[in-house]
Order: sequence, then C-alpha cells, then structure tokens
Amino acid sequence: MGWFWLILLLLAVLVVLGLALRHSAARVMPVAAVLLLGALGYGWQGHPQMAGAPAPTPPSSTSDEAAVEREADALARKTANGEELFALSLALEQKGDYRMASALLGQLVRREPTNADHWVGLGNALVLHAGGLVTPAANLAFDRALVLAPEHPGPAFFKGLGLAQMGQYDEAAKMWRDLLARSPADAPWRGDLEQRLAMIAQVTGDSEAPTPPMN
Repeated sequence: MGWFWLILLLLAVLVVLGLALRHSAARVMPVAAVLLLGALGYGWQGHPQMAGAPAPTPPSSTSDEAAVEREADALARKTANGEELFALSLALEQKGDYRMASALLGQLVRREPTNADHWVGLGNALVLHAGGLVTPAANLAFDRALVLAPEHPGPAFFKGLGLAQMGQYDEAAKMWRDLLARSPADAPWRGDLEQRLAMIAQVTGDSEAPTPPMN
C-alpha cells in the first residue's frame, strides 16, 4: 500500500499546482513544488515495502518545543512583513526544516488570523513535517481556512486526503466529488481529481466513481 499513498500524494500535488493558478500562486506554488520534490525523492530512494526506521532530523527538530517556539518568535519579531515571513518559512521547508517552518507559520497566522492562504500554508507545512500525513493539527488549520474562505479548494483537497489516509474512503470521495462539482468545466485539475477518485473506487469497489479521461 506504500506506493498507493505515494501515487495519491503525487496526484494531490498536481491538483495543488493547478489550484495555485487561481488562488494566490505566489504563495501556494512554492509549497506545492516542495511537496512534489519530496514525493519524487521518496519515489527514487524510498522502499515502502520495508519497515519504518527513524530518519535524521534537522537541528531545530532535535530541540525542545519551547526552544523552537522561542526561535520562531525571535525571527517573527525581526520580520515585520507577513509576505517576507511566509517566504522565510518556504526557505526553511526547502532545507527540510519543516518543524521551524510550521512554527513560523504559526506565528504568522497569529499575526494575520483572517488570511486563509496562510492557514493553508500552515496546514501544508504540518503535513510535510508529518511525512505526508494529514495530522489533527494540520486538519485544524485547514478547517480554519475553510471558515475564512469556504470556496478555497486547497483545504477541501487536503482534508479529503486526510480522510483517505484514515481509511474513510467514502467520506474522502464525497469531499473530492463536491470539489469536482464546483470546479469549472475547464479547470486543469479536473482530470487529477477524477483519477484520484478512480483510485479510491478501486479500493472500495465504487462503480459510481468518474472515469479518468483518456490521454
């Protein structure tokens, strides 16, 4: 099943890349690119059939939570502009320091609590920190983004991914079908949504799943 989740995550990234064309590309595109690079790296070097083993962690991730929060608070105080703070978190993600990136984004959403894109960014960073899993903390960030921007496609997409990871395939499929239904007919991510729904249909035996378009 390891490759199933890898393929699902890759499809997820492709959808986010498409969504970024309409929803704050400057903010979402780099996050989606990081996810894509991470998934490709896993596909090249990973062995999903083998038992898990602890992986090396960046320096800040070996510190206690209080120390990480203090460092993030200090960096946030030095960076008055929200966009610059967001860019700094992306730079940390690219270095693999997802824990500090998450802490910085936590500072950012406390500073700008009504910015849905920043909540999505926090959720994405938490997913990266968890190795691709949609954790309860990430789910809460996506929930907050949904409250602020109900039509934002990013939270619904990742919440569906989280449901699928928990084995709640019917709920995941419903969320993704709803997202598909409100996507424009010419949306470039429609094909990816249909493919992802088809993959769940293979697991659940759902005959009502949409058929992926033929290339």
